[in-house]
Amino acid sequence: MVHRSVDAFVLNQDRTRVDVYLWDHAAFAFRASPSSSITAPSGQTIVNVVPADFDYDGRLDVLLMTQSSSSLSYSKTSDELRLGLYLGQDEGVFASQPVSIDSSTLAQPLMLDASGDMRTDFLAHPYPSSPSPYAKSAPLQVWRNNFTAPSRFYPGSQGFVKQDAAFFDKNGRPTTSSCQLAHPHSSAYIDLNGDCLADIFLVCQSPSSSSALSYEVWIANNNAASSSPSSAAAGYTLSHTGDLPPGSGALSFADMDRDGTIDVVFPSCDPKGGNKAECHINIAYNRQIPLCMPEKDGFLGGLGHGGGQRVIDIGDGKAAQSPSAAASAGGRKCRQPGELCTADPSFTFNFSTDSSNQDLLRIPVSNLLRAHLTDSSAKPQIVITDPASNPATPIPMHLGDFNKDGYPDILLLTTGAGLQTSSSSKKEGSSSDGRVWLIQNVRDFQQGGPALDGSKRTLAVVEDGAEVLREIRDAKGASWIDVDEDGTLDILLQRTGSEGNGQRVTFIQNNYFHDAFFLKALTLNGACQGLCEVSSPGGKSSKFKPWGHNYGGASYKFTVLDTNGLRKAQQVGQLPQTGYRSLLTPYSYFGLGRTNNYVETLFVGSTRRRGSAAAGAGAGQGSDSANDNPHYLVMEGVVPNSEVLISPWEERVERPPPSSDSGGKVGNPDVGPWMPAPGASTSTWRRELFLQPGDWIPWVTVVLVTVVLMLGIVVLVLHFQEKREDERERKRAVHEINFAAL
Repeated sequence: MVHRSVDAFVLNQDRTRVDVYLWDHAAFAFRASPSSSITAPSGQTIVNVVPADFDYDGRLDVLLMTQSSSSLSYSKTSDELRLGLYLGQDEGVFASQPVSIDSSTLAQPLMLDASGDMRTDFLAHPYPSSPSPYAKSAPLQVWRNNFTAPSRFYPGSQGFVKQDAAFFDKNGRPTTSSCQLAHPHSSAYIDLNGDCLADIFLVCQSPSSSSALSYEVWIANNNAASSSPSSAAAGYTLSHTGDLPPGSGALSFADMDRDGTIDVVFPSCDPKGGNKAECHINIAYNRQIPLCMPEKDGFLGGLGHGGGQRVIDIGDGKAAQSPSAAASAGGRKCRQPGELCTADPSFTFNFSTDSSNQDLLRIPVSNLLRAHLTDSSAKPQIVITDPASNPATPIPMHLGDFNKDGYPDILLLTTGAGLQTSSSSKKEGSSSDGRVWLIQNVRDFQQGGPALDGSKRTLAVVEDGAEVLREIRDAKGASWIDVDEDGTLDILLQRTGSEGNGQRVTFIQNNYFHDAFFLKALTLNGACQGLCEVSSPGGKSSKFKPWGHNYGGASYKFTVLDTNGLRKAQQVGQLPQTGYRSLLTPYSYFGLGRTNNYVETLFVGSTRRRGSAAAGAGAGQGSDSANDNPHYLVMEGVVPNSEVLISPWEERVERPPPSSDSGGKVGNPDVGPWMPAPGASTSTWRRELFLQPGDWIPWVTVVLVTVVLMLGIVVLVLHFQEKREDERERKRAVHEINFAAL
């Protein structure tokens, strides 16, 4: 994102090279940048590409995850996943030789900020030095980012250092995770308890069955970063564990019911049913304390008897009870609009498929696609993994708000079996066909209850205007992207090339008109205050905008008033997943629906852990400091149809020399050359707002100038007419005076 436009990293056909394509606004096309291509080491096949600013210099780097080409054959297997980091250089070029990083197992690492210093770390299983085919994977470890610039007292360093993950049980005692990451898995780094600080959702291999999946939720401790690995200050506390439904696919995360919490969306197919199994779209609602809403019933809408505050029921009409510190309303708990980043330690997920579970919405795909079935007994199959990919690559259901109503919609990929080949043909499609469906998140009018705010949701297939999607039968993936940054979500289709002219990538432009607003937000990693400046080997320095960070873990929570005056809360995470070619945009896009106002309050959460100037502050000190200087920024009155860019830069100072720094040792990755300056806070964060320009702006300018000129001409004509009339009256008066004198 050199010019705030998304560029593309494309794998060649044999997955040995990554080519970079830059977006050209004038040509409305992606243009190849040959100088930016990266070739994998000999004998290695690329399985994933993660662009991000790993060395914290403001320039985009690229992490290649590769696997031995021979291990991809069926005759020989290897559990090693090699990691190579190619550092960014001037003019968008990458280093020819990678920075060596210790390998992990095939379960791809989860990108996160484990230490709370705004730098990208990894969480994965280390690859053993003496691998055994029957040994279990080692416990999860953190590849801590150790890229630091030198100071007067400490040398700089490059690379990553493996450490035990700072996991703690509910009593605050150090522990290890029992999770063996599934391969593939869809773990995520996103806020789950509502405090605007990213947590960890791990998808694990179930210990009871090789085909079943379980999960673990680890909540980030909102305290200062500590130099002691045994301190719970900057670690994660185990919150939830459980099993996912049988046959579950890749998990996606979004606020599906617009209640200000992140829900979990995933497909599932009965593993015992084969090709005739029933598949479901599942939405596991995150139950937290809801938003406090003004009382609507009573005299004059709540201003008289019976007025005050009440809780608008969310989802199933049952407000979540919680002991968390939030405003009390009528004996019930709720969040005030100015306290959206208040944690709810009693948040819950319920993945039980029992019909009595109101917190898991399950919609059969056969019911959803009933109008497109060849017969009523057909069971369309959701594509869970790419069958042509080796190793297996999960196909998630990508979530995006194409109609800007504030409720995320779904791109669903199914096989053609049991479905009509087209709307005009009753012929059944092939199981090898890949069909893409645009699924809209709509209000459920069939269910009763007091949810008058439209919080009860269901799904429906978009028919009108989506015919072009139904004509494509060789799709292998679908994701959202805002082509040309025009403020609407378009569709990127990956195809097998078996149809048409063999095209592998197709863009479907969003031409729907919706009387609603949107907001885009991009949080950087705070490497630079404004412009980044780096020195080249020749002694020259270059300055640039650090827009290509790809920083994951940021969180956005905000409130907006709809046209009925009802306040809505929403939450969106930024880049929560990077594994297995997840294809998420580096920015966050959210529809605002119809509104007559600005965005009331926008909370921008970072992953920075607050603490005192001393890195070795205790947990109690860090907690006090965190309360004084929160990890989130509050913005008021944000203009809709704009893009907000936040750079959470904070000053850092040199750490005192080892002789005066308690516990400091050269080479200790927990004690770097630099530390936060005393009194660092969000006051130094840089905020920029870009209004969304439209192609009609020049025409509006022409019309405006024309109208002004026309009005000016009218004013001049009237002015001269008035002067002429005044002259006539003056002469008439003089004539009358002269006549009277005679």
